[in-house]
Amino acid sequence: MSRPNLLLIVLDATRADACSCYGAGRVTTPKLDAVAREGTLYEEAITAAPWTLPAFASIFTGLYPSQLGIEESRQLDPSIPHLAALLAAQGYATFCVTGNIWLGSEFGLTHGLERLHRLWQVFQAGEEMSRTGRMAGPGEGHAPRSRASRWLRGNPARNLANAIYGRFWSFRRDYGASRTAAPLLRWVRDQRGPWLACVHYLEAHLEYRPPGAWARRLAGDRRGASRLLHEDQWRRAWRHMAGVEALSEAELRVWRDLYLAEVAYADRQMGALLEALRSAGALDNTLLAITGDHGESLGEHGLLNHQYGLHEPLLRVPLVIRYPGRAGRRVAERVSLLDLAPTLLDEVGVPAPATF
Repeated sequence: MSRPNLLLIVLDATRADACSCYGAGRVTTPKLDAVAREGTLYEEAITAAPWTLPAFASIFTGLYPSQLGIEESRQLDPSIPHLAALLAAQGYATFCVTGNIWLGSEFGLTHGLERLHRLWQVFQAGEEMSRTGRMAGPGEGHAPRSRASRWLRGNPARNLANAIYGRFWSFRRDYGASRTAAPLLRWVRDQRGPWLACVHYLEAHLEYRPPGAWARRLAGDRRGASRLLHEDQWRRAWRHMAGVEALSEAELRVWRDLYLAEVAYADRQMGALLEALRSAGALDNTLLAITGDHGESLGEHGLLNHQYGLHEPLLRVPLVIRYPGRAGRRVAERVSLLDLAPTLLDEVGVPAPATF
C-alpha cells in the first residue's frame, strides 16, 4: 500500500466537553462521535495555548509558544521544522483551507503549504485586504501609508474585490463551513500521490451566530437566543468580564446554547465533507486527525471567549485519530497536542526532527 494521506481537521475554539463523545450531555457532535467509534479518542488532550496563532504554531512544530517566541513576534520563524514542510520534502502535496486570518501567509504558519485557500477572499491572493486583514503585517505597524501600500501590491482591482467581499459577504451565511468542502474536494481530485490537507473550521469562535435552524434546535430560551443573536456579542463579553454589565445566569445559558449550536453546525458540515471524501474513495488510505486548537470560556471564572486564562475549558480539547485498519479505543492518559505532529510523521514513516 502507498504511503497514507493525512487529513488534519481543526475545530477552532472547541472545548472537549462541548462534544457529545466527551460527555456534553446533548448530542452535539454525532459525526465526530462516529469517527471516535472507529478511531482513538484521547480523553485528556491538552493544547499548548488558548488562542489560535500560538496553538497552531505548536501543533505544526511540536514546540511550546515560549520556545517559538511567537507571542512577541507574531511570526513563525521559517527555519523551524514545520509539519507541512517536512512532508512536502518527502513528496507529499500540501493544502490548507481556513476562515481564520491567523493562518494567512503573513504570520508564517503556512510554511511548507503549497496551497492555501482563504475563505475570506473571493479571489485567492496573497494580500490580506478583508475585514480581518485590516491588521498590519509584521513590522508594518498601523500607519495609513503602510496600509495604503498593501492595496497597491499585486492587482489593486482584485484587492478591492477581496476587501469588499471580506467585509460584507464572506461571513454572511456562516464563518465558512458551508464553503470549505468544495475547494478541498477539487484539490484532492487532482492529487496522484500522497497528500496532507489541513481543514480549519471557525464556527465556534465568537460571535456565536449559527444558522437559524441550529439556534432553534439547541436554544432552550428561543426569545433570549433571538435577542443575543442581534446584540454586539463582543461588547457584551468585554463588559461582562470587566464587571460593568454582567450576564445573568439565564443569559449565560443562552450564551452557552448558541455556542453549542455553532459546535453542532460545524460538526454537520465536517460530516458532509468526510462523506464526500469517503464517496470519492479519498479516505480509504487516509489517517484522519480531528482536534481543537483551543477551547472556550463560557462563564467559568467570570470569563468569556478565550485568551484570557489557562483554565481547563481553554486548554482541554477534543482529539480523535482514526488510524487506517485499526479498531477504535479510548486513551485516558493526558496527552499534549505538541506530540501530534511527531505522531503523524511516525505513522507515515517520516523521521521527526530532534526539535519535535
